[in-house]
Amino acid sequence: MATEKTITYRHSSFLILNVPAGDIPNVQTDGWRTASSEGIKVTDGMKIAFHTMSLPTARLVWHCPFAVLYTSDDGRPGGDNYRELTVLRLDGEGWEEDELAENQVSVSKLNSFTDWNDWKAKNKSGLDCELTYRTEKGKITIETEYCGLSIRSVTTFEDKLPVVYTALTGDQCAITGIRITR
Repeated sequence: MATEKTITYRHSSFLILNVPAGDIPNVQTDGWRTASSEGIKVTDGMKIAFHTMSLPTARLVWHCPFAVLYTSDDGRPGGDNYRELTVLRLDGEGWEEDELAENQVSVSKLNSFTDWNDWKAKNKSGLDCELTYRTEKGKITIETEYCGLSIRSVTTFEDKLPVVYTALTGDQCAITGIRITR
């Protein structure tokens, strides 16, 4: 269900963006994971598409969007009985957060990748991204091609976990026009 509401974000004293929201509200992170999207129940074949842009204050490679896999009783990031399984940064870094989960990230540089300074400049200019989620019993794979990188994250976990959710967050970036297809 698309939202036509336009959301204006400000950072300090300057305007960052003023754009329509997608299926869920836009997100702006002014620092390390200061905000996140609504939780999205992970289903096989699900795709999440969005536009992202690093804030004018961003200067490091990890000032980019992240995808988080987690469980919680209420489906909210940080909600009741929250357990974080993995965090996947779109610069290709990833790690597991729960002793019952194991995460393996593989990253390949595509021909369009030149260097990390160019990567940071492209993020400041703004990029579209699409994450694809694949599920098997006790395993979730997230794949994307983003800013010259091919990224594949495989999270294996105890199959007795309740529902697994994902959320978008990041560090010093705006994530807008979030569209979910199942």
